[in-house]
Amino acid sequence: MAAQIKGLFNKAEMKGRILAVKGEGRTLPDYDLAVLVAVNALIGQTCKAGAAYAHHLISVSRHNTDSERKMIIGMLHDLVEDSDWTLDDLRDIGFSEKVIAGVDGVTHRDGELYFDSIERCGLNPDSVDVKLKDNRHNLDQSRNNWLPKPKDLERQAKYIITRQYLISIKQGDIEPGTPVYEWMKTQPEKMQDFALAQKESSYRPPQGTAPAPQQPVR
Repeated sequence: MAAQIKGLFNKAEMKGRILAVKGEGRTLPDYDLAVLVAVNALIGQTCKAGAAYAHHLISVSRHNTDSERKMIIGMLHDLVEDSDWTLDDLRDIGFSEKVIAGVDGVTHRDGELYFDSIERCGLNPDSVDVKLKDNRHNLDQSRNNWLPKPKDLERQAKYIITRQYLISIKQGDIEPGTPVYEWMKTQPEKMQDFALAQKESSYRPPQGTAPAPQQPVR
């Protein structure tokens, strides 16, 4: 993403105004509140093609959704990761614990390895559904106006693995929290990138159980 332009209103201003309105007894629908907070906090951020980041938030929020709660989580899914808002801030302005847990599940924490975050995401059904929507949009190559570099191809490989892993959880093929490395053993060879799984996960297989090194594709 491009460097962030500071929100039109800083976090303290936003929280203060929201709490003041609620203190007056006025109702603020949770989805409207999610849109207000996320778009203000992330204004100025763009995708790699230069489009306003709000397009991504709206796509994730609205795509094939089956609940208001998942729409809210979708709108907020990058907020904690990409701004100074925290889960406690969302709690302060009245979002439910289920929404907060869902947002936490799709948030990549500081210092967390990528597949560790995906395994944690898999423990929350709302987070799984929202991450699949996020993943679908991130894999949409029609959004791109640039040629992929090696790091982009590795990121795409992680997204493809993530999608299939979360689908396996959703379909009940594996237990939530199963290490991505162990799940790979059950997959076709084209989905088995054990080197990437070890690079992006803190999980290490028990001694003597690691698969044989993969041969390069020719």
